[in-house]
Amino acid sequence: MQTPEQLAAVADLFQDYRRFMIELGVPLDDFQGYSEEIAGLPGKYAREKRGALLLAYVDGAVAGCIALKDLGDGTGEVKRLWIAPAVRKRGVARSLVASILAAARAVPAETPKETPAGVLGAGASPAALRADDSAADGDGAVAVAATDAASTTAAAAASADTTPTAAPSDAGASGSAAAAAAPSPATCRGYYRRLVLDTLLRLEGAIPLYKGFGFTECEAYVFNPMPDVVYMALDRL
Repeated sequence: MQTPEQLAAVADLFQDYRRFMIELGVPLDDFQGYSEEIAGLPGKYAREKRGALLLAYVDGAVAGCIALKDLGDGTGEVKRLWIAPAVRKRGVARSLVASILAAARAVPAETPKETPAGVLGAGASPAALRADDSAADGDGAVAVAATDAASTTAAAAASADTTPTAAPSDAGASGSAAAAAAPSPATCRGYYRRLVLDTLLRLEGAIPLYKGFGFTECEAYVFNPMPDVVYMALDRL
């Protein structure tokens, strides 16, 4: 189950994300009900709703987040990727995207049960994701921890996969990071068969980051009033 500390950390990051989007002229409360989303965490990202909510840590401090929600019929939406400005260019975004893909692959086809209490508590260690412990820049390792038990193993599993080819972005190659290569459809036997997301052209680095994991541009699947919105999908989960 999520700890109060974890949910408070997620809420703080979500507020930072909101402030950044407002600066870009994106009124999240007008078309996404963002205030209600924060107040109701984990809400649609809860494990029993086939969701996931992940936190990233750098040198033991909360550094970013990402989420997954179920759109139905085997399709999930990747949401709320946010990296604290102080730790960008250290591979945090790539670690989070890799981990949310692993979490999505781990969602069983049957309806998930409620997460048992007492797992991943305040003293639990996050799953460390290290791609290159000998990084010349000496950055601390990036770690990703799930806010529920189901995704913890999935986040750890991402560290065993290979790093995809991706253009430099928020997830630059200089820091310690791990990323998951997309397996063939035959290897995916869980609930999710497709992942989608929306991003903005003005968020430089976002599209190359997602393309590095196999996402491609797709048709609109949800309303977004922004003129530079880009919809993307990963069909080989």
